[in-house]
Amino acid sequence: MNLKKAKKVSDVLYMVLIGFVGLFFLFPQYRGWISVGVFLSLLIQFIFSFKFMRCPHCGKNVGRYDEVCKHCGRNVDAEPKIRNQKKKV
Repeated sequence: MNLKKAKKVSDVLYMVLIGFVGLFFLFPQYRGWISVGVFLSLLIQFIFSFKFMRCPHCGKNVGRYDEVCKHCGRNVDAEPKIRNQKKKV
């Protein structure tokens, strides 16, 4: 999964979390179950960010709003060059 797609999925996960928080205040009788949903949403967001929010060049973790990788100094939105690609004749 590339970084642009990972950012879009991350945005969707944040929207789901906001929905759960809204439900928490709208339905006080179900706060226990909604709290489980909030916890699971946060857990999924954390795991997703750790696994997929990486620099396409060096593979180190980058922040959600970083434009330049702190480790290699390259632009994180640029597509990486493919190494060992065979030339077409």
